[in-house]
Amino acid sequence: MAFTQYIRSTFNRTFLSYSLDWLIIVIFLGIAGAFSILEPVKRDFSLTDRSISFPYRKDTISMPLLVVVAVIAPAAIIAASCIVFARLPARPGTTSSRSAMWKRKLWELHAAWLGLALSITISLFITQTLKNMFGKHRPDFLVRCNPDIFGMSKYVVGGYTSEALEGTSQLVRWDICISKNGSGVGKSEFIDGFRSFPSGHCTSTYITHVPHLDQKAYSDISVAFAGLTYLSLFLATKFSAIIPELPPIS
Repeated sequence: MAFTQYIRSTFNRTFLSYSLDWLIIVIFLGIAGAFSILEPVKRDFSLTDRSISFPYRKDTISMPLLVVVAVIAPAAIIAASCIVFARLPARPGTTSSRSAMWKRKLWELHAAWLGLALSITISLFITQTLKNMFGKHRPDFLVRCNPDIFGMSKYVVGGYTSEALEGTSQLVRWDICISKNGSGVGKSEFIDGFRSFPSGHCTSTYITHVPHLDQKAYSDISVAFAGLTYLSLFLATKFSAIIPELPPIS
């Protein structure tokens, strides 16, 4: 019982000493959540733009799967690494008591979890902020929009047209979308149609070469990429996976 109370008190003291760091993470998470609620910039578009004329798709990566891959799995692997592979004693040539060893393990675990939380939070904050600022259309935007084609003349804002071009260069306002009132795919999905860029911060060469992965999945992958990248760097540091030192050239 005394040992359990010691571990609990040690963890509480450690958490309180890092309370400001956790507060900053919570604030940035709140800002990122607010950007998810606020409506993004709504850019003008063309009804004949082929890049936004793809069929409508639901999320390729579900939210539960995203949480497991980006948060739960890295946190569990980090916890196991800190508890099982902690250097004991902390310094060569010294001895440590059982309480001191667990204190070091819990400190290392908390610091690693703090870094993981910061990595995911910054990724969410940057992604959501830029998406709302740019207002780029998703590849299936026209399906989400469900435009009022017969009233197109009321929403034209610019561009060039002629009988030969058949209106292909005309730009219209977002007001032409019937889905803005909640019909069709729904207002939330319609608004989300303006959040295509950035597409997961160019997550990796593999992701950019998957032709069937829609743009909405890229945002989720950016979060998973942040968590998994942090996990990779943590494990590399934990197990001293460094570049071998090359012998000097004589």
